[in-house]
Amino acid sequence: MNTANRFRAKPATLLAGVLVVTGSYWLALPAAAGQGRFFQRTDANGDGAIQLEELSALRGEMFERLDRDGDGYVTAAELQQARQRAAANQATLLQRADGDGDGRVSRQEFLQAPMPLFERADGNGDGALTADEFRQFISQVRQSR
Repeated sequence: MNTANRFRAKPATLLAGVLVVTGSYWLALPAAAGQGRFFQRTDANGDGAIQLEELSALRGEMFERLDRDGDGYVTAAELQQARQRAAANQATLLQRADGDGDGRVSRQEFLQAPMPLFERADGNGDGALTADEFRQFISQVRQSR
C-alpha cells in the first residue's frame, strides 16, 4: 500500500478525524446528556475526574475502531469509511423515524420512532433495561466488531 496515504496516530490528526466522524453524534445530543455520558464513560475509576490515562484509554478504543484492518495505522481510506458509515447510520435513522415519508422528522415522529437497539438490549423483553442487560449488550456489541 502507498505509504503516502498512511499516517501514524498523531494526536492532532487522529483527534481531527475522530471529531469529523463523531461530531454529528455529539451535536445531536442535548448538551448535558452528551457530556454526562462522555464523562461517565471516560471516568473509568469513578472518582469524579478524568485522568489523562483514562482519556488515553478512550482514544485507544477510538483508534481501534478506526483501524478497520488492524494493521496499527489509520489511513485516509479508513477515515472516509468511518464517515460513510456515520452518514449511512444517520440516513437510516431518519428513514426509520420519518413515519409519513415526507423527508422530515417531526417531534411526534421522533418520539414514536422504533428503538431496535433498546429492544435488543432488553434481554427479558419487559420494557426496562437493567444495568446487567446494558453491560451484557455492550459486551456483545464489542465482541461483534
